[in-house]
Amino acid sequence: MAFVGILPLAVYFFRNNIKTTAISAIGLGATAGLFYAIVFALLPNMTRETIFIENPLVADVGVGTQVASSFYWLTHYLRLLLVPYPLAFYYGYNQLPATTFGNPLAILSLVLHLGLVGYAVWGLKTRNLLSFAAFIYLGGLYYSLTL
Repeated sequence: MAFVGILPLAVYFFRNNIKTTAISAIGLGATAGLFYAIVFALLPNMTRETIFIENPLVADVGVGTQVASSFYWLTHYLRLLLVPYPLAFYYGYNQLPATTFGNPLAILSLVLHLGLVGYAVWGLKTRNLLSFAAFIYLGGLYYSLTL
């Protein structure tokens, strides 16, 4: 589903044709909508409560701590993107500490990601390749947050 946004963006960046971009966006959006309609119609509602051990952010720690911890944890994932060691299969309870915006890495991550959003939007008009890469990173990040 992340490619519903990424593929039309790729068409926009690598082909200089707005009509083709619009057609691909509409086609992929309609296909994604049809997919979700079929899934929600055929599968039962399988929601369950997430517990603290699976995701420490579901605890009642406050919005500020949740946001700061999320940005702090993004620095961990960015480091793993660049140097993938040590990898783990579980990043739940007590693997990455909760923090506040008193932590300099949380503030650095917030500034870095806001700068990345600005750079991606700035390079949109010139079709900069690094801007496209930033959009892919941010789009995947956005999609993972909406799950």
